[in-house]
Parts: sequence; C-alpha cells; structure tokens
Amino acid sequence: WLIAKSAAAGNKYSRAALLFAVSIPLLSFFDWLNHFISNTSISIYLYPLSYFFTAFLILSCLKWQITKEKLIAKNAARLEYITAVATEKAERDYLTSCYNRNKLDKTLAELIGRPAMRFSFIIFDIDDFKKFNDNYDHKAGDKVLKLFAKLVLPETNKHKSLFRWGGEEFVIICQNQSLNEAIDFANHIRQKFVKTDNSFNTPITVSAGVSEWHGSSDTPD
Repeated sequence: WLIAKSAAAGNKYSRAALLFAVSIPLLSFFDWLNHFISNTSISIYLYPLSYFFTAFLILSCLKWQITKEKLIAKNAARLEYITAVATEKAERDYLTSCYNRNKLDKTLAELIGRPAMRFSFIIFDIDDFKKFNDNYDHKAGDKVLKLFAKLVLPETNKHKSLFRWGGEEFVIICQNQSLNEAIDFANHIRQKFVKTDNSFNTPITVSAGVSEWHGSSDTPD
C-alpha cells in the first residue's frame, strides 16, 4: 500500500517497484491457472517474464540514480558559482571595482603568514583630493577615483593587486618584487596618471609611498 501510494504521488522508484511487485504474483497466478485448465501438452510459462521486469527495475533505478547525481553535480556547480560571485562582490569596492579594505586585510594576513614570502607595498594618495572635491563636487571626485582605478587595473596581474584602502588612498601589493622594482612601478603609475586626460582641464597628480616586506625578519608593525 505504501509503495502504491508513493507511486501515485509520482515517485519513479516506487512505480518501478510496484510494477515488479505486481508482476511476479500476477504472472505466477496465470501460470498456475494455465497449468490446471490447459488441454494441450504444451505449457506456456509466463513467470520467466518477471526477470524482464526485474531487469527493468534495476535499469530504471540506475538511470534515475545517474540522472539524480548529474542534477546534484549541476546544482553544486551552480551553488559554487553563485558563492564565488557573491564572494567576489563582497571583496570589491562598489565605486572603483578594485579590491576593498577587507580583501586587503585578508591578503596581507595570508602573505605575512608565509615566512618565505617577500612582497612590496605601494600606497597611492591622490593629491589635493579634498580641494578637488570642494572646487567641483563629490561626483567629480568619484570620477577621479574611478579614473585612477581604470588606469591601474590593466597594469595588475596575479602578482600585482590593486586595493582601495579608503577615501582617495589606494594600495598595490607586488608579490615577489623588490623595493626598487616597486619604486619603478609606482613612478610609472604616477607619470601615467598625470598624463591621462581627465576632462577637468587641470592636471591631477598622485603621491606614492613604497615599503618592502622581508619575510620572517620583519614584523607587521
């Protein structure tokens, strides 16, 4: 009864099991009936057909199990993708699309936690940003921040990451780069930024400070 109820509710496993459960006694009954009422010397046995129903049940279960596993794998992949997208959004600055302060803190903790890791740390500060906001407006200031991020992001890779530290301050972490290499890169960004058209008809400059993490011989302070 429970199998029949489950089959009526749409359970495919129960439907196959119900077909199997009904076929064996039904075919056995017909074989018994044929044995007693048949007037011929040739007996036709239907019970062996139950093996076909058994095979059908097994194959159906296998098919549905494979389908279920594929669906689970598809849902898991989709969930993983959604999680990755959500994590990426949580680690990005909404205005400039570069990484945010939380991501910076995590990245620094990870790098400092590896004793053999050496990296350089560049901090950029857009000059006279407050005065720029006062002379124009905050929307214009946002435009400058986005311009800087748009300029620097193409220069980043798996060894260089750009973060917005806060306000008009940005940070680039250069993994496996010496202090001199980071200084050269910082000057390259400064020169590139001041030469960039900004539509405000006034040059916008950026200052930079560079430091190097020497590994276990240094402290976070």
